[in-house]
Amino acid sequence: MEYITDNNLCTGCSVCQCICPAKAISMQEDKSGFFKPVIDNTKCINCEKCKKTCPANFNDVQSCKSTYYAAQNEDLNTRDLCSSGGIFPLLTDYVLRLNGYIAGAVYDANHEVRHIVTNDKNLIKKIYGAKYSQSEIGTLFKEIKALLSKDEYVLMSGTPCQISALRRYLGREYDKLITVDIVCNSIPSRKAWREYLKFRAQFDKQTLLNIAEINLRSKSTGWTDYSYNTEFHYKNGNITHLKASNDPFIQFFVKGYISNKACENCKYKGTRGESDITLGDCWGIWKSIPDFDDNKGTSIIIVHTDKGKMIWESVSKMADFKEYQEEDAILYNPSIINNNIVKDDALKNITEKDFRFFVRRQRSKRRISLLKNTAKNTIRRIKNIK
Repeated sequence: MEYITDNNLCTGCSVCQCICPAKAISMQEDKSGFFKPVIDNTKCINCEKCKKTCPANFNDVQSCKSTYYAAQNEDLNTRDLCSSGGIFPLLTDYVLRLNGYIAGAVYDANHEVRHIVTNDKNLIKKIYGAKYSQSEIGTLFKEIKALLSKDEYVLMSGTPCQISALRRYLGREYDKLITVDIVCNSIPSRKAWREYLKFRAQFDKQTLLNIAEINLRSKSTGWTDYSYNTEFHYKNGNITHLKASNDPFIQFFVKGYISNKACENCKYKGTRGESDITLGDCWGIWKSIPDFDDNKGTSIIIVHTDKGKMIWESVSKMADFKEYQEEDAILYNPSIINNNIVKDDALKNITEKDFRFFVRRQRSKRRISLLKNTAKNTIRRIKNIK
C-alpha cells in the first residue's frame, strides 16, 4: 500500500501504527519534525485497516450542544502548578478516587514529549501544564484498551485529534473511558522544539544536560493579559525566565511558523467535539468578568456530553466557577473555532540560530523604541525651556 491519507492531512496521531495487525507501520519524523506513518510493504497484508481507521479520511465529527464555564481550582497551590485555572487535577483526582488511570503528555528524560498512562500520583503531576510539541503516542492506545477491557477507569487527555484517534482505535464506547481534550491552537514541530532547547540552554549560559524542569506557562509574572513567562530550572539550582512576548518559541508557535500543516484543516473546531470535556485558558476574563480574575489563571471548561456533565457537577464543588457565554469564550480565545494559518516554509531548515536571531531583533526593536521615546522627551523639555 502506497499511502494511508494525504500527507497534509496527517496529524501523526499513530492510530494506523496501533491498528495494523501486521506491524507494518512505524511512526517516523519527517524533515519538518512531525511523526508520519512509514509503511513496510514487505510486511503489509493490504487489509486497509489503517485507511479505514484514520480520522483524516472521514468528516463525521458530530456537532453537539455544549455548556461553557469559567473556573478556578480553590486550592491555590494546585492552581499554581497548572497553566490556567487548575481544573485538570480535579478531574484526575476524581478518576484516582475510582482507582482509575490517567493518560497524558509528559517530558521524558531528554525533554521530548510523549504520552503515558499511569495511576502514580507523582507521574500524574508531570502531566500538568502545557507542552508545546507533538507527543509520541507509541503503544498508548493498546495500553488504554487493555485497561478498559479489565473494567478499569481511564481518563485520556490530549489534543482533539488524539482523542478522535483513540475513539476510532477502540471502535466502541466504554462507560469507564473519560476523554478530556484542550482548546488547541496547533501542534508544534518536535524538530523546532529540540532546536529551541539548544537555543535556550545557550541563552541561559547552561547546557542541555543541565536542564532539570521546564514550565512553558509559569505564572510567576502573572497570567492576566498573557503576562506568563517560560521558566527553565537547571540542575545547578539556576532558574531562568523569559516573557512569553519575548520568547522566540512561543512567538513562532502562535504565529504558525513551526506548526503541522495538517492543523490548517482541523475539523474539531467550534461546536464539534470528540471529548467529554474541553479545557483551555479563559483569556479575556479580565474584560468579560473582571471581578473574577485574580491574575492567577482561569480555565474555560466546555462540557460536551452527559458523562462530562456528571463529572463536572462532581468536581465543581472544589472550584470557584461561573457559567460563561460562548460568544465571550470565542471572542477572547478564537482557537476554539479558528484554525491556525501555518507558515511552514522555513521549518525544514530551522535551527537554534533562528531563535537567537529573533531575540536579537526583539532587543533592537526595544532599543529603537527607547531612543525614540528619549528623543521625544528631550524635544518636549527643550520646548518647555523656550
